Amino acid sequence: MVGNNNLLTGDVGNDTIWASGNSSSINGLGGSNLVGFIGDDVSVTDGTGNDTTWAIGNHDTVSADGGNNTLGIIGDGNLIVLGSGSDTVYASDATGGSGGDSISGGGTATAYLGGTNATFVDSGPGFADTVIGFSKAAGDAIQTPDNPATVAANSTVVNGTDTLITFGDGSTLLLKYVTGVDASFFHS
Repeated sequence: MVGNNNLLTGDVGNDTIWASGNSSSINGLGGSNLVGFIGDDVSVTDGTGNDTTWAIGNHDTVSADGGNNTLGIIGDGNLIVLGSGSDTVYASDATGGSGGDSISGGGTATAYLGGTNATFVDSGPGFADTVIGFSKAAGDAIQTPDNPATVAANSTVVNGTDTLITFGDGSTLLLKYVTGVDASFFHS
């Protein structure tokens, strides 16, 4: 599908959806879907299966519902909402972009950050996520409703190279190759 302001909906089977255009909405519904799109201000809801989504654009929202999903997102100011499964996310800035993606925790995801100014969002109980490529120097941060000083004090260095953060609701975030955090890593 090519064009702006489109609504694309898969069915209960395994779908392949390719789209190009701005301000569109894509819903994978059931099955294990392959979704690819290029465009800004696009909303994608993966289906309940094990989906793969590849996206290039700015200010897009990609929601990984159930299943074990693979998401590859290039662009700035995107919102990535992880599902309840074991998702794998690759996020990077647009060429010459400013970054600013937000990744909302869920399930047991692994997120690879390749950009700047990314925010991992403590979205509620029940997640045990891992982030690779987190860089405070590149402007990355963690958003939590918890007190930043308390969260930092309750974090521990594991394996000598990583930091395990435990939030007030029991959810965890493992920052690979980050040896320690302080309150400045967090904001509300």
